[in-house]
Amino acid sequence: MGLYTKTWNRWLMNANARILYTTVDSGAYSFFFQTNFPTQTIEPLSNKSWFLMENVEFGYTLEKYPSWIPFINAGLVQVLSFKNSRPLVNIAINGISPQLNLDKNGVHFGGGLAYTYKDLTVRLEEQYYNAGRIFSSYQTLLGIKYAVV
Repeated sequence: MGLYTKTWNRWLMNANARILYTTVDSGAYSFFFQTNFPTQTIEPLSNKSWFLMENVEFGYTLEKYPSWIPFINAGLVQVLSFKNSRPLVNIAINGISPQLNLDKNGVHFGGGLAYTYKDLTVRLEEQYYNAGRIFSSYQTLLGIKYAVV
């Protein structure tokens, strides 16, 4: 949801907030090791998390190329609710689902370039995210938006 948008000459500012809900439900499974080690049974996992994401972005419309807008942004990611049904087996292996261990507030910083042609906007962005030294990442994001009027 957009909270505030302002334009000054060629400068643009947008402030917004979003709610994100994630859930993971996995069944029980077993780890099989070498023959002389017992099988390790892993209990089912249920994870439910609510996050509030607040963001501010500044952009500048280029005078010579008004369709191109370089921008920078920053924001907060706050944990509203975090429920895990059991401890993780190994924190190092949850890279594909970091929300399983994200019970810490975080920050993100980014920047990129947006190109608009008529009702189509394409954004390429590089973003850094850090959640209380538990999880950090660099992400390259590509976004496509088409305005239907």
